[in-house]
Amino acid sequence: MKEVETAAFSERTACLSCGSNKLLELSTGRFDEGALKTFIEEDPWGEHPAPFLRGQRWSYVACQDCGLAFHRNILTPEWNERRFSKWMSQEEIEAFEKRFKTPAYEFSVIDQTSSDRWDISDT
Repeated sequence: MKEVETAAFSERTACLSCGSNKLLELSTGRFDEGALKTFIEEDPWGEHPAPFLRGQRWSYVACQDCGLAFHRNILTPEWNERRFSKWMSQEEIEAFEKRFKTPAYEFSVIDQTSSDRWDISDT
């Protein structure tokens, strides 16, 4: 059986905005656990990324100096290229977006964001 490659990540050790190294971890986990696992498994992909992300950790941090929040671990340039050339093809992007390009979805978003802005009862 062929061994699956593991995606490579680079760690950001300083804030993207101000350069501070005082980073506070807000959330962490693995790509193959919980809601993120489900999201990855159920989304349309070209080459599916799940096998390459198995066992890999993600970390969401905030800068304690300026407040910017960002992902600490990002794909290396080589793996980022793979993400855009193999994992996310134009077909898969369109399939993902198609779920949100329906009148029912658009109206549900309007209902959620503006229900009290359109109240004309006191006019």
